[in-house]
Amino acid sequence: MKDTTCELPVNRVNLQTVYGRGRQNVFTVVLLFLSLSLLCCAPKQHASDTVEVPLYYDVRTSHYYVQAQIGTQVGWMLLDTASGKTVLDISRMEDKNIHRTKTYEKINFPYYNRSLSAEKIYISSVFIGKWKLTNQALFLADLSFLRLPSHIQGQPIFGILGYDLIQKWRYVKISKERIVFSTQANLPLAKSIAFPLRTLTGCSALLDPNSQSFWIFDTGVSANYIKSERSERTASLNSCQEFFESVVLKSYDGSALWFPALKKQQENPLFDTLPPKVRGLIGNALLERFVVVMDHSRAKIHFIPASYSESEGTFGLLLYHDESENKVFGNFIVGPNTGEDFFVLKSVNGRLLSALDDETLNYLSKPSAGTVANFTIVTKRGETKSLERQAFNPKEISAQFYKATIRTSYIRSNKNSKQQSIRHTIAYFGGGSVWIYPYQMDRLMKPQFGFARVPDQTEGPTHPRLEGLPSSRLEFVFDIAPL
Repeated sequence: MKDTTCELPVNRVNLQTVYGRGRQNVFTVVLLFLSLSLLCCAPKQHASDTVEVPLYYDVRTSHYYVQAQIGTQVGWMLLDTASGKTVLDISRMEDKNIHRTKTYEKINFPYYNRSLSAEKIYISSVFIGKWKLTNQALFLADLSFLRLPSHIQGQPIFGILGYDLIQKWRYVKISKERIVFSTQANLPLAKSIAFPLRTLTGCSALLDPNSQSFWIFDTGVSANYIKSERSERTASLNSCQEFFESVVLKSYDGSALWFPALKKQQENPLFDTLPPKVRGLIGNALLERFVVVMDHSRAKIHFIPASYSESEGTFGLLLYHDESENKVFGNFIVGPNTGEDFFVLKSVNGRLLSALDDETLNYLSKPSAGTVANFTIVTKRGETKSLERQAFNPKEISAQFYKATIRTSYIRSNKNSKQQSIRHTIAYFGGGSVWIYPYQMDRLMKPQFGFARVPDQTEGPTHPRLEGLPSSRLEFVFDIAPL
């Protein structure tokens, strides 16, 4: 790694030493303070004030990594703002780079419901980009439970870059491309959604001012999770609300942060190592829609809307179209004011819809994350409504969406058959191993009756084995493909 270093600046002046040289140095002290004031107010940042480190995104694990040098070893570290400590994997480190102390501390990993005892160690030099730390205290433990890949681009993965080092800087900006450490503010605050920033069990967390509950900001996981107080015994078997919740957090200035979240029962092990006031976890998939800035100097966390035209997105919309009708049915599986009944989708952004051809399907199913669209719908009561929806990244709820075609032949008693072709979309909820269909299997032609849930009993990566099929007189040809 190139040896161009940046020591973390420390703006301190030993006044006693300066003043002790005599009254004749008073003028020198005044000049020194004026110089420091000018430096603080200067709009141009010095190179030593900011360190920019590119991020590597592993599509297989949905993790972000930073390149680092530990002693003489060059490799990668998982970026994890929910880890209170920077931890190295004992099986991946060379002993010559480590000074062991035989003293141990407890470290929590909320997502994995794991607490482990890690040994405190010292490393003579650590580089994260151009940021250099000398004689740095880190931790050493067995991280095999994380199942991290062994290498990235031919270089080993050492362990985790935790929040203990990240919060050393006044400002930390995280986007999907890079992490920026800085001693000076450089924020478009007018567009940000800001919340109080707190530290809980060593993790970065935002405080919801309205409920006084906390959300852990966790770059070590992809999906968003929310603690559900609803018992599994009372959850509806045909309801998408059993799995997902639409979360709206309002800041002090009235701006709102919206994101979908996977429900986890409050007794779920995910929350065992977290304080009771933690409402949930916000994962790194949110970086597809926002740049996150942690302002440690003012104890605030900012979410700044980002525009990434290539970011994968979805409106969470289940679609259904019988080719014999000039109607497209739809339902949002997650979002504000989501109902359980299908509606007729009349238009999107003023574009009228009457069929589910390939162009329309792509138009509705592949928006960039962060895209805002206006939907005009007609409910089963005949009411016309306008709904605004923001596209999110499907990894925020660990979901995948597919397109499907069902061709049916209903055999009549006179041996004539009625053929029908239906196009629709399917949501595969990996966290619960469930395929969600926009109709009930025993009432195939009536999507307004709700959803069908098929447990994950797949015969291949994209071919669920269907259960609860209608009468044997109804013949199916079922095709499914990724969107």
